[in-house]
Amino acid sequence: MKKTNKIIYSIIFICIMSCDSYIDIVPDNVATFDLVFNNRANAKKFFYTLYGYLPHFSDVNSNIGLVGGDEVWTHQTWDGMRLSIGEQSKANPIYNLWGNGGRLEPHVALRDCNIFLNRISDVRDMTEDEKTRWIAEVKFLKAYYHFYLLKMYGPIPIIDENIEVSEDVISVRIERDGVDDVVDYIVSVLDEAIENLPPRITLEGEELGRATKPIAAMLKAKVLAFSASPLVNGNSVYSSWTNNAGTPYINQTYDANKWTLAADACREAIDLAHEAGNNLYKFSTAYNLSEETITKMNLRGAITDRWNNEIIWGQANPTTNTIQNNSFARIDDEFSGSSSGQVNSYYSIPLHMAEIFYSKNGVL
Repeated sequence: MKKTNKIIYSIIFICIMSCDSYIDIVPDNVATFDLVFNNRANAKKFFYTLYGYLPHFSDVNSNIGLVGGDEVWTHQTWDGMRLSIGEQSKANPIYNLWGNGGRLEPHVALRDCNIFLNRISDVRDMTEDEKTRWIAEVKFLKAYYHFYLLKMYGPIPIIDENIEVSEDVISVRIERDGVDDVVDYIVSVLDEAIENLPPRITLEGEELGRATKPIAAMLKAKVLAFSASPLVNGNSVYSSWTNNAGTPYINQTYDANKWTLAADACREAIDLAHEAGNNLYKFSTAYNLSEETITKMNLRGAITDRWNNEIIWGQANPTTNTIQNNSFARIDDEFSGSSSGQVNSYYSIPLHMAEIFYSKNGVL
């Protein structure tokens, strides 16, 4: 027993004596921003994670547009279906991107974008040209994430700089900015990005999906068209939605010039796309097909022909194979799961959707 006590006291004594030196040690496997921006390889990893926050539009559980309406129906308990059957709530909102702590939260993306922009100058083994391009891409992403939040929530706080963790509680209570102010900010950031982005991707095997001039110009046109729309251009429905000073978040005076700005931005986007080699998809075939069939193939191919010249900004993560599997017709019950493979057959068409497509003879 005495021997055991001596061992215990010895362990306690060693821990107490080594406490100060232990606290001063940073474990080798703990990453710090000094390490992240110490060289190009680490900075590149951080840079690519900023694209990782992009929404997964082909994921049925992430894209409200896939099952959030009533065009299709399913027995699955996806978030979109929960929304369709009236399970939305204030206490626990479905598709909450404001501050739910999720991996794809835009606020987290904006924080990391700001960190990158503040620290990229520390990287020593990079050329200035490469830094300039990366900065332009991150500015584009920063504008995109602001616009994504703007579409979801209307007026949002502009996150141009990060708040220090040492700030007090009052400092983190940031007021929303008006929609026009957010739009002006997004457009200004995009203008800075467009200036230094490449016109097109040349290393397609490595860089497809990264930002280019046409992509940023496309987003700018979309932002300005949104700003000109009746939703946020003189919409009196939101007249009572004001800040603490009583100023409406949405401008109450219709501004026709916003459509002019949107039209000019669309022209800029089209011109940059043409200069980069983008053009409308044209189906080509050696067969003699009717004009109607060729028109249908043009529309189909613009969507299904991978990385065709009409695509301004493509995304391959995740792929659309899940949507295809969900859309297959129902498999007969006699087939086992192993024989049906990846055919899930989850989608069904409600009768009221079919009734929209009556023929001229009054039948479906």
